[in-house]
Amino acid sequence: MTWIGTFSGAKVDFLNPDPKSICIEDIARGLSRVNRFVGQTTEPYTVAQHSVLASRLVPPHLAGCALLHDATEAYMGDCSRPLKQLLGKAWDEIENRLHQAITDAIGEAYYYSAQVKAVDDRLLITERNVLQPNHADWEWGEDIEPYSPNDVPIVPWSAPLAEASFLERYRALYPSKTEHAG
Repeated sequence: MTWIGTFSGAKVDFLNPDPKSICIEDIARGLSRVNRFVGQTTEPYTVAQHSVLASRLVPPHLAGCALLHDATEAYMGDCSRPLKQLLGKAWDEIENRLHQAITDAIGEAYYYSAQVKAVDDRLLITERNVLQPNHADWEWGEDIEPYSPNDVPIVPWSAPLAEASFLERYRALYPSKTEHAG
């Protein structure tokens, strides 16, 4: 078996993901229940919340890209950067297939531009400082300035709030899209 079942009842096959099996509500549901830092935080903090915040921190023309930059994690989970690097090509191939299926389902290309990456990295350091205070000694990101707690407060949302906020942001950014992508 190479597929997972989703909340909506779809089957998403990792080897051959069909855009028709992609549903924005499943993405919102999955991301609102996947925790950043594989859950190793002071309190639960979701990828959906991270994505909504990222979408608000980039220039408006990149907001959709930032909102969806981790959409594959709704199906794959949030793999830590060190593990992703160890898994390498296999992880990347699966993620790339899912990314393409999501792009096809939404009907619009979303991409991980340099500006989205810069915001994602800065937000990562900000989140780490708040949610993993015992790990300020990372060997990565020491040259990245975190956001000010006054500008970007990291106050974890519940899973239902994260899901609703993600869907609300998606609908605001893509008003012409139907509720079900795909």
